Amino acid sequence: QGHVRRLTLEVPRAQDLSAAGRERVPQLFPFEAARCRYEYRRLAQQPAHGAHRYTLQVSACDLERLRRDTELFERIGWVPTHAYPAALALGSLLGAHGQGAGSVFLLDIGSARSVLSLAVNGEVAFSREISLGASALTEALMTQVVVGEQPLQLSWEQAESLKNRLGVPAPEAAPDAVESPLPLPMYCAMLQPVLEQWLEEIHRTMAFGIQAFRESDAVPSGDPGEAMPTRLLLSGGGSELVGFEPWLEQQLKMPVERVTVGPLHEALRPQGLSLGAFAVCYGLLMSRGAARLTPPTPAVHSPGPPDAAPAGKCPGPRRRSSAPRRRRA
Repeated sequence: QGHVRRLTLEVPRAQDLSAAGRERVPQLFPFEAARCRYEYRRLAQQPAHGAHRYTLQVSACDLERLRRDTELFERIGWVPTHAYPAALALGSLLGAHGQGAGSVFLLDIGSARSVLSLAVNGEVAFSREISLGASALTEALMTQVVVGEQPLQLSWEQAESLKNRLGVPAPEAAPDAVESPLPLPMYCAMLQPVLEQWLEEIHRTMAFGIQAFRESDAVPSGDPGEAMPTRLLLSGGGSELVGFEPWLEQQLKMPVERVTVGPLHEALRPQGLSLGAFAVCYGLLMSRGAARLTPPTPAVHSPGPPDAAPAGKCPGPRRRSSAPRRRRA
């Protein structure tokens, strides 16, 4: 799980920045410093009362999770060289939507996880990942219910098919117009707790992100409303449900639009592939100079200064074998 935060630090000398950053990192993320793998880059620098003020974009993830993911890739013959937060990849797509200025909320929904981010003036200022994805809707539909006087419990395949066919029905949808093993009001009631949980997480991330943005002293105009998002960009294969966008617009009272994956549209549509599911991949291709988290090594090293050279390949011993040459992820 990757997280992104914005941090403002004042240090007497430029060479003190790395040590000052190490002291603050444990306060920014939901895991202990000993389990944290992090990297940061400098967004802005200015003099402040005889000192130096830096605005940083800090990316971090749980070291143990990163180690497990790296080992899984190595088992299938891929050698990861860098880890890249999904939020930063999605943030690199803002220019394609004319969202370089102002504040926008990014929501990427996968099968088991969602990435929620707040971007201000073209840079991700706050992000978090939650263990809530589209599969939660499928699982909700598998709950045993009584239809008529008969108990009914859908299989995973039946629930998944029904979810993909009905999506999130509009409030004015006629119950009798839908062919379903579940009555439409019951279907909507079974989905409602999961949908409400998404709304709760969106509002929570907005509140945390705006508060963190204010506390970072990163509002040059002094207007706290600058961080209030005015639009939501939606991506991820799990978000491609019928009626999900208008439902979000109605609940959040803000415009919702899908992330554009540029020229990949023409390549993916004929194949019948999910466009939203490739948003993070396309963002990686478009990104330039953002933070990259080096895969884990036996010891946890603190990052160098923000303007240091990008992290290199994963150090440490490599196993030799007679297996075919590994590809790089």
